[in-house]
Amino acid sequence: MATLRSSSHILVFPFPAQGHIIPLLDFTHRLALAATDIDLTITVLVTPKNLPLLTQLLAAHPRIQPLVLPFPPHPSIPSAVENLKDIPQRCLPALMHTLGQLYHPLLSWFQSHPSPPSAIVSDMFLGWTQRLASRVGAKHIVFSPSGAMALSILYSLWMELPRLDDPRDQTAVVSFDKLPNCPKYPWWKISGLYRACVEGDPAMEFIKDIFHANIQSWGLVVNSFNQLERPYFDHLKRVMGCDRVWAVGPLLPLHDHDDLTLAVHRGGSSSVPLDHLLTWLDACEDGEVVYVCFGSQVVLTNDQMAGVASGLEKSGVRFIWSIKEPSVGHVEANYGMIPNGFEDRVANNGLVIRGWAPQVAILKLKVGKKACEGPQTVPNPEELARVLAESVSREKGVERKGVMELRKAALEAVREGGSSAQDMEEMVLEWKLEKMLKGNERDYDQYLYLMSLCAKIRNASRAMHVFTSMEVHGIKPTTSLFNSLIHACLSSKDSITALSLFEIMQSSEDYKPNDETYETFIIGFSSLGNTDAMKSWYSAKKAAGYCATLQTYESLVSGCIKARDFDGADRFYDEIKSTGIMTSETILENLLEGFCRRRRFNQVKEFIKSCLEVWQEISVWMVEKVVGLYSEHEKVEEMGELLSTVVESGQAVTVLSQVNSGIIRMYATLNRLDDVEYSVGRMLKEGLSFRCADDVEKVICCYFRGIGELGFLRD
Repeated sequence: MATLRSSSHILVFPFPAQGHIIPLLDFTHRLALAATDIDLTITVLVTPKNLPLLTQLLAAHPRIQPLVLPFPPHPSIPSAVENLKDIPQRCLPALMHTLGQLYHPLLSWFQSHPSPPSAIVSDMFLGWTQRLASRVGAKHIVFSPSGAMALSILYSLWMELPRLDDPRDQTAVVSFDKLPNCPKYPWWKISGLYRACVEGDPAMEFIKDIFHANIQSWGLVVNSFNQLERPYFDHLKRVMGCDRVWAVGPLLPLHDHDDLTLAVHRGGSSSVPLDHLLTWLDACEDGEVVYVCFGSQVVLTNDQMAGVASGLEKSGVRFIWSIKEPSVGHVEANYGMIPNGFEDRVANNGLVIRGWAPQVAILKLKVGKKACEGPQTVPNPEELARVLAESVSREKGVERKGVMELRKAALEAVREGGSSAQDMEEMVLEWKLEKMLKGNERDYDQYLYLMSLCAKIRNASRAMHVFTSMEVHGIKPTTSLFNSLIHACLSSKDSITALSLFEIMQSSEDYKPNDETYETFIIGFSSLGNTDAMKSWYSAKKAAGYCATLQTYESLVSGCIKARDFDGADRFYDEIKSTGIMTSETILENLLEGFCRRRRFNQVKEFIKSCLEVWQEISVWMVEKVVGLYSEHEKVEEMGELLSTVVESGQAVTVLSQVNSGIIRMYATLNRLDDVEYSVGRMLKEGLSFRCADDVEKVICCYFRGIGELGFLRD
């Protein structure tokens, strides 16, 4: 496959605050992975004391280099401080203002660099870099570590500049009528950065210019996902006047998220060692722990601290309370003091973490509820105790189900092919295409590769843009190019344009349809579940003199199964066998899917046996499918036969474990305790283990039910 050979360079500039720099570094990691086919160099700008935060990123990507510039001085910021975590929240305007002094050092770096960046990705609090990008001829992309709704409100504030009629009325409501759903908030809930705004103050005028510059930027990247905030992403596109607004979140840590030890020091030190934290959490039940945190910057007053402590103690729930370490100034001003004796009194129920809490580890494990609000929302102790106790109640099942569904949607968004993963790829594609056009690129292979990326992210309009750009640059279209364009249209469900392109090819002498053209239509309509169109193009392919390949049959069978045309899938499978083409795992899995959907238990059994006779092995997916079918319909004997079949055929350990776990799970559901005990013993004797914790939980529950029944009989 062709690759984009021309080198590229991006400057990433994070804002030095825990909640900003960490997600932007994670985005930088994802960007480096998404641009593996581009000769991409990334420079990350930090000041000296923030350089250690880049350690993991630099180790993971040799082509990412740091640019360390001295931290500019400011009278309100101590000389040893370079991160918002080390100063009060009220110093945020001063930090934003003083970082603007890096404009000229950065300009000098750009002008002296042999291959300066063609794009600047900077935090939303560094909007002055838009002016720098315009000066050096680079694209400017804004990064927002928070969601689309929050950013929409922030932009609206600095564009509309709402003020209070009575400055003393902190409960006055501010309406955002131009935003989706017209949100309303009391004044005290509005951004503290905006509420502190004093018109005419140089620092505040500078900040206002920052947000206006952000809106003028070439693109916007947001740490959220479309399914959660689609109306607000549409709003941001209208505000910016372009479609270059990408949802790339939720951004996960750059390391393997299953390795919790690597996430500990991402934002600073912690008073509780990770091994102690994990041991404590292991002793808790799922959903039993409440995580209480008021943000990485907030320090509560002593009265508020006492209120939270009292509420936690009275609630009786298990909890983790994350507290920002107060500075000397905080202590002197009666902030951040934990009540005497509190930690000793709740030692059996709670943990207090001072400093940076490893939130990824905490929320990944046994936490049932997260309480994280501003200090103004701290309720009285009795109310807090009631809310905390209710939050871990088993009656909150509906709420937990909603949270789990949202979690699933978030994970789907960032997986390969998910909406956020696609937005990331689209951003790289858009930026690269603009760079190619600006550079008057004429390499056919590079345009063809861009076209294939358009198909991958299902963006037909972008593919057409690539196509017309080629024509503008005098690059003649080819059959392969038309095929890629058709693929992009079908992947975007634009079959009308795809058919029009085919007609153009038919009437042309230079780019006639070929075997790949017909295959593209078969694959496209298969993925759309349009079996009539898929079969018609299969007939057209044969009429044009082209033979069916294994890929052709994979598309035909999967398309039929997707459309529940099971008879059609069976006919194509018979056709495969008659041609002598060796079938594939994809075809077998699709056929098995069809048998399971129809609940053809005998056919399932015989199909598994025939697969083993021909292939000598079956995939874990096939076993999971059959086990699920048998379990759902309580087919105990069939499950036993399946186990005998896989044992006799010498299947892999993963397959054997899957079948054994399925049998145990089914017996446990049916409360057949004797069979559970026998099956567990057999599995352990064979050196196998449970597939997941849920299976163990089902066995334990079965034992408890059995014990309860025995106790009832004794009574």
